[in-house]
Amino acid sequence: MATILTKNVTDKPKALVGTEGNTWVWTPDGWDLTHPADPTSNLADNGVDLDCELANIKLDPIKTALVIIDMQNMGLHRALDPPSAPPIYEAQDAILQYAIPAARKLGLQIIWLNWGLTEDDLATMPPAEVRVFAFDINTEKVDYGLGDRHGDPNDPANFLKCGERPNLTKLPGTDLGEIVLEDGSRVNAGRVMMRGTWNTALHGPLAAANTPAANICPSSPSDDCHLKICLKSTPRIEAVSAHQSFSQKPPPLSPWRRCTTPASPLQFKHLQQHPPLNNPTPL
Repeated sequence: MATILTKNVTDKPKALVGTEGNTWVWTPDGWDLTHPADPTSNLADNGVDLDCELANIKLDPIKTALVIIDMQNMGLHRALDPPSAPPIYEAQDAILQYAIPAARKLGLQIIWLNWGLTEDDLATMPPAEVRVFAFDINTEKVDYGLGDRHGDPNDPANFLKCGERPNLTKLPGTDLGEIVLEDGSRVNAGRVMMRGTWNTALHGPLAAANTPAANICPSSPSDDCHLKICLKSTPRIEAVSAHQSFSQKPPPLSPWRRCTTPASPLQFKHLQQHPPLNNPTPL
């Protein structure tokens, strides 16, 4: 699982971490995540170096993907008054200004991973999922989950205790009906978190960035990105599924495995990669 590769005390320390077929290489310079064929050899000066706060990393764009998760109207559109709006708008801005341009510059695949429930999902939905959607916190704070772990229950200023209340209007499957957007137009928002509805579509600015040439799915993300996507990346993402029936156990992971869903298959060969630059350069 972890092996020191350095033989001489005068050599730069190097450690191999992981198991066969899935290893990282550590040196004082950072982590090499390129999965070299022979990690015990002198690592070639290829890949892309990223300066990070804790430890720098080197990655291989061909084996790497940017996964953008759950950036949908239900959680971002102001017309639906999402409770976590301020921080998630900051995340959206960072994705649009930095993450997507950097990924496209390096020729990385971009995966848009969205929710999209079916009637079968509703019939087997566990209580934990119901609680997330249909129970609100009794506070106006956005960062209500950041309480002091050593707080005094008798000191309200330093102890988080707000409780919850049911809000069944956000229960998955509930019809949101027609809503008015900021520009005065009206749209049928559909049933909460159901596949193919307006509320599960990508939020406007992100939808605009998801051009046909950049889309890994055969058609629109809200219709097709619920399918299981399999790829090999660094750190390895071998099976990603935003739509898995709650009654099913996840399949064992293996690289480059063929993936299917009860509805229809989406195999790895269907993934479309952003056209890479002829000579990608590190940022």
